[in-house]
Amino acid sequence: MAKLKELAKKQVQNAKGFENKTWNILIILWLTLTAFSIQAFVEAKFNPDIVKANISGHDSMAQEAFKLSSDFAIKPIYSEKGGYYIAPGETDVPIFALSIESYKDILLFERLQLTLQGEVDEKMFVVAKLFEGENKIATSRIKEGVFSFKNFTSILKPGVNKEYTIKLDISPEAQAGARFNFEITNPYAITLNSKNIPQYSLDRYPIVGDYVTIVGWRKK
Repeated sequence: MAKLKELAKKQVQNAKGFENKTWNILIILWLTLTAFSIQAFVEAKFNPDIVKANISGHDSMAQEAFKLSSDFAIKPIYSEKGGYYIAPGETDVPIFALSIESYKDILLFERLQLTLQGEVDEKMFVVAKLFEGENKIATSRIKEGVFSFKNFTSILKPGVNKEYTIKLDISPEAQAGARFNFEITNPYAITLNSKNIPQYSLDRYPIVGDYVTIVGWRKK
């Protein structure tokens, strides 16, 4: 009888031990999932470029989380010559152009980032200027491969297509033969607001501009 009681006591202890281990494993899994969720939220909030892979795939969860919209369109405008050619020291030469059309709401265009593509020396870029039609609305100097235009507001009314051009001043020391282009990398590189709510387009990214080639002045 004593042996049976001892055996029963050990079984109860083993069962409690199993329960404790299972509970500990569940707690660890919950803490791990919570940590990943917090990290994902922080990264998406403060570094939205991290989520561009999901955005470019247009999955339903990304659309819901980041309020992607198909209520407006962003389209590149390409040069009739198939690219741009700039000589050292030239100013106000167009290097990127796009059009934006809102379909149903008034939108405020307030920020644009253009990312450099190509192995070139950034020192040859003096300044870039953003134009709405013929009116200059912002300027930017390149930093770590990006022209960032901000502190401006361009109003887009429904059904009206507006065209924007980025013009560049090139250093006289620019090296002939350099070739590069610029692109809007992902939805978060362009900010449009409707009633103070950021809107992100479902257009495919990156939106790539024409190639630009530095050419030398012809000798007389």
